Amino acid sequence: MAADLLLISFYYPPFAGVGARRWGYLSRFLAGNGYRVVVLTSPLSGRRETAPAGHERLSVHVAPPPRRSPRIPRLPFAGEWLAWQRPFRRSLEPLIRRERPRLLAFTGGPFFSFVLAPGLAKRFAVPYWLDFRDAWGLGSHLPLRFSAPLVRFLERRAVAGARLVTDVTPEMSALRRAAFPHLPRERFQVLENGYEGDPFVPAPGARSHPALRLGIWGKFSPYSPAHALLLPAAVAELTAEIPMEIHHFGSADGEKALAGSAARLGLESSFHFHGTSEYESGIAQLSAMDVMVLNHRSPLMVGTKVYDAIRLNRPILALCRPGDALARLLRPFRHAYPAATAAEATAALREIGRTRPGCLDPGLDPRPYSRERQARDFLPLLAPLLGPR
Repeated sequence: MAADLLLISFYYPPFAGVGARRWGYLSRFLAGNGYRVVVLTSPLSGRRETAPAGHERLSVHVAPPPRRSPRIPRLPFAGEWLAWQRPFRRSLEPLIRRERPRLLAFTGGPFFSFVLAPGLAKRFAVPYWLDFRDAWGLGSHLPLRFSAPLVRFLERRAVAGARLVTDVTPEMSALRRAAFPHLPRERFQVLENGYEGDPFVPAPGARSHPALRLGIWGKFSPYSPAHALLLPAAVAELTAEIPMEIHHFGSADGEKALAGSAARLGLESSFHFHGTSEYESGIAQLSAMDVMVLNHRSPLMVGTKVYDAIRLNRPILALCRPGDALARLLRPFRHAYPAATAAEATAALREIGRTRPGCLDPGLDPRPYSRERQARDFLPLLAPLLGPR
């Protein structure tokens, strides 16, 4: 039986990082709705070739590792791209012949597989879908100088031939659509992220812990070095008024800027790094926090952790500007506080510490922000490409 969808996803479960979660869920969802899904992933995902338990319509294949990575100093992205393109292409060609998929789906980053899409689609006469779970941004966000024109050319070539292009925010989708005015608007769609699992329902009101506990989920300093200075400065400003603790759940290796800033302000005892953990275990630890602190790496994007914070129904301090996609998403919630400066963050934390609201919004229904709802709403857009079920 021919496959309905052949997915190329460098990260895939059981890989624990957030890069695997979007398509780990979507592939199971499609299989559960009657579609046959075949996945090609990298050996870095830790997966062997198998069908996940309970999903007989879903099979996973693993590309071999590259023999060596070419060194091209003037093109810092190219070594990785060239190293992985060959093993993925050599795995894809027999898979496409054998499985005869209705649709190819490429998700990134990394984006090297997008470069393969036009040639494979033409050779095997199969339409393809590009899913930008991260921003490639028409090359504009990459500080590559010499290689930026090449990046833009490769991205434009891949997008121009795609039958479907998805982004995770309306803002990013609008930017990409505007770059291709000659292509049909309906090719550019938004497939937002979302949380997984059951929502939490915290009771509003004061909490028993004497300190206001701020929770950070995953990367923080790498998204914005300025935020690594801003947050400790706001906390230090309130030290005499409100006892606070900052708890980071994720890899501490990339948080040297945050830890260094805290140390300079004498806040070492207030910072706690808990390391990485399995998704639901991390969510359980975060449920003890009084405030979720969020930031982003691009004003056009919204990270998956935002939806996890909505699932937890905790007050949110969002380090962003009023016009950013993150601020737009959080605007409906009563106890979400966007802050672009240390003074604004200080004022928000003072308000939260004074009132202890305990929840993001007393009337919150988090279900529209779940992956299940996002996938179900998106399913009718796939029917013309995959066929109805």
